[in-house]
Amino acid sequence: MKYILYFLLFFTCSFSSNAKDIYVAKSGNDQHSGSLNNPFATLYRAQQEARKLKNDPVNIYIRKGDYHLLKPLVFADTDSREAHAGLRIMPYKNENVTIKGSQKLDLKWKLKNGIYQAFVTDKSLKFDELYVNGKLMHMARYPNYEEGKLPFGGASADAISQERVKKWKNPKNAYLHAMQSSMWGGFSFLITGKENDSTLKMEGGWQNNRSAIHIQYRFVENVFEELDTLNEWFFNRKQQRLYLKSNQNPSQLVVETPQIEMLIEFKGNKSPVKDITLQGLKFSHTLRTFMKNKEPLLPSDWTIYRKGAITLENAENIKSEKCELTDLGGNAIVFSYFNKNNTLSGSHIYNVGSISPDLKLKAKKASIPKILPLIWKTDDTYDFAGVRVKNLSTLAERSATGMATETGVLVLDVSANSLMSGNIKPNDVILDIANFPIANIKNLVDARLNLQARKTAL
Repeated sequence: MKYILYFLLFFTCSFSSNAKDIYVAKSGNDQHSGSLNNPFATLYRAQQEARKLKNDPVNIYIRKGDYHLLKPLVFADTDSREAHAGLRIMPYKNENVTIKGSQKLDLKWKLKNGIYQAFVTDKSLKFDELYVNGKLMHMARYPNYEEGKLPFGGASADAISQERVKKWKNPKNAYLHAMQSSMWGGFSFLITGKENDSTLKMEGGWQNNRSAIHIQYRFVENVFEELDTLNEWFFNRKQQRLYLKSNQNPSQLVVETPQIEMLIEFKGNKSPVKDITLQGLKFSHTLRTFMKNKEPLLPSDWTIYRKGAITLENAENIKSEKCELTDLGGNAIVFSYFNKNNTLSGSHIYNVGSISPDLKLKAKKASIPKILPLIWKTDDTYDFAGVRVKNLSTLAERSATGMATETGVLVLDVSANSLMSGNIKPNDVILDIANFPIANIKNLVDARLNLQARKTAL
């Protein structure tokens, strides 16, 4: 036994010593060597360096701080690894690291009529969400947002009444959000202008395959005339002017606005991208994508969008461990098309803008659905079409349409190749949209809304 322990200790030390370490720090420089004392400044540069080291395990250590991505970090075939020489991306010594899709704003604010204003010189900036000292502000809206009020944080039947619309000088680029008439999901519309003084022109509503919006549960946002309460904001695109109603001078605060909808993408082309691990990282600040939810889920009632803060497509042995995904405008994680032996474990996902319901599912036998979504809340372990889910902590707090969601995790398009490769086995967790077997659907709106599941055996 003594010799076995010595051997294991020697083997472990030998493996660790073979690993190549790359460092990234806020104080770094991409012209540096990437060592602990001379770190790189960006993850993009660290990725380039890791591509040169394919024969040994590689660790990318990130020093503490917020890292604002200008574009998604994309791992393709050229980043693929062998199992004995995997790539691991993680904080250095458990330091707090956040990867963000937002940009910090450095503006000159002036207070006028109780509202702070600032001119934005960069015309390329997107203004879809605004965070102040890490807190989400609300687009100028009616009715005003009330914490904990369902749905939407407040709704009103007169949200787009003729009397109210008449007060709006130019509501172009505003949004109307509404529940479905039977409270089965919701809709979002982009307001493109006015037909006349009291009637709106709109496009959208493709997020739900059922028609008719609710006559009471609706609200509008991004209307200048509705900027009337604390923590609301509005951006005038024509004038490039940002308005914020705050009781503090924004010049003394950290103001950020998301710019991209994906943070990390694993996407193989001719072959799957393999053997990369994300560990202990926090991901935040992506654009909302509710107007891009257009792909129907066969006979389902919802549509989806195949992008998330972390997106996997044609990927294998990709692991996300002990990560935190929060304050995201769209889906948190999307598994699309071919995925094999990918792992999501020990992670906390909350405050996510996805619009899909919480489903906890188990099929009686294997199935090959064409489009297959999965959104779950569980402390158990599931093998799901090549994706292992373990000890996932979730919290329903935020949704683009007001339907509270659990995780914003989507698994899409399990193909015949997945079945042939052995990914789908009897007793795997499967949702076949055509048959719709459901063990449980959580009440997502309030105690009165008892959403009944159809239990059709496979």
